[in-house]
Amino acid sequence: GSSWLQEVSISHPFVKVQFELGFDARDYALNCMQCHRPDVPNFKDMSKIPPRVHPPGACGQSVFGKAHSYEQMREAGAVYGARIIIILRLHVAATCISSWLHFKKHTKDIVTWTPDEFHGQLLKATNDNEYLMAFPGKSLVPSFVVFYEDMVRHPGDTFYEMQKFLRVPLIRRDDLDRLHKKASTKPSIYYLQHLEGVQKKETELNSPFKDMVTDPKWDDNAPVEETFRRICAVHPDTKARWRGGSCGDWTGLI
Repeated sequence: GSSWLQEVSISHPFVKVQFELGFDARDYALNCMQCHRPDVPNFKDMSKIPPRVHPPGACGQSVFGKAHSYEQMREAGAVYGARIIIILRLHVAATCISSWLHFKKHTKDIVTWTPDEFHGQLLKATNDNEYLMAFPGKSLVPSFVVFYEDMVRHPGDTFYEMQKFLRVPLIRRDDLDRLHKKASTKPSIYYLQHLEGVQKKETELNSPFKDMVTDPKWDDNAPVEETFRRICAVHPDTKARWRGGSCGDWTGLI
């Protein structure tokens, strides 16, 4: 999901993103006036990125959530007017499996965690999500939350609302609704070698992950709006929005 989001973002001529570099708060990294605009291929459609506009209307960095603190983001917001885009995959079982396949893909094509090991990974992924969900409220930085499950169903609308949040000229990309990753359409849970054992364990525990590992269509009913309301409840001044709305009266357009 993060790769798709990055590539769609840089397809906008006013947006520049540095990919997966540790958070860099130095002036030349966050100041759009000094932001370099290399011409790189977009391997999703093998075409060149549209002509660049300089300085860009929005420039940013793609970083991992645990790599920085709420305080760092609050400072970046105060000094540079920074805004945060957060991507969350609510199906944490799929997150765990995707991570395994990403880092082990050259040696493994099946996830070999035991049911106990997999349960531990589910708890860790849930904690990581909780950490990210607290960013809008605890950093008090304007935030746009992208839910993976919602982005897959509504890619064009997600991109459009994200542009409004970044305050860049609005463009429509009709091809986004036809954009698919070059990956198997098989549900993630079917990559688990010990799927039956995992399903039995989560059912016996009556854990919150039970439906994720037994229902291959869990994504279709992911609790997106409910989760966003939880994000808004963290702090009364939370400045956050997602494709379907915002916290309180804050629109993210000011």
